[in-house]
Amino acid sequence: FDNYEFGAKWEPVEGLLATAAVYQLDRTNTRAPDPNNPAVTILTGEQRSKGIELGLERSISDNWQVSAGYAWQKAEVTERTTACNPEIEPCRVPLVPKHSFSLWSRYDFSKQVGAGLGVIARSKSFASIGNKVELPGYARVDAALFYQPTDGIEAQGNVENILGADYF
Repeated sequence: FDNYEFGAKWEPVEGLLATAAVYQLDRTNTRAPDPNNPAVTILTGEQRSKGIELGLERSISDNWQVSAGYAWQKAEVTERTTACNPEIEPCRVPLVPKHSFSLWSRYDFSKQVGAGLGVIARSKSFASIGNKVELPGYARVDAALFYQPTDGIEAQGNVENILGADYF
């Protein structure tokens, strides 16, 4: 595979960090479960993923940080496979949403204890390489607790999907 990426970081004002990246990932000899028989693996030809990632991170105070990210990605099969033929119809790589968004906030109550809360959202995607089953987009809310008993040791507990969103 070949990966090409160009990125930049910028601090327009003190405490605000902006990041951006543009990339293209080319894969050959890829494989995936057969859409007609998931117990069998098939060769899926060549794929190309290209996209843009944008991020913002801000320190609201010494104890409070907020970060947000957005990604646009186009991931397609570029060479004929057993499961799809891009010469007839574009075939998207499975489980890759075109749009992704995240928002996360962390607050440290002390040097030892902190908590975080965030939202992750994804647009629709396909379940398999054949593009016959479309998975709906979703948004979920996650939380975390952080504990640092001493310098150099930190424990973290995460709870994903605390509001019970349905997604695949």
